Amino acid sequence: MRPGAVAELGSVPLVDAVATHDAEDGRAAVFLVNRSLSEEMTVTVNVVALGRPTA
Repeated sequence: MRPGAVAELGSVPLVDAVATHDAEDGRAAVFLVNRSLSEEMTVTVNVVALGRPTA
């Protein structure tokens, strides 16, 4: 079976990701998990839509 394949589900993503954003204080958190046991992953996180923090 190739990486990212689950017999019951077929192909599944190798990177799990979740993000949160607090609009009141502008803070954000991104959590990423590489589920591959043998491959490195490159991930790009675009935070432009979150805007710029105000002082």
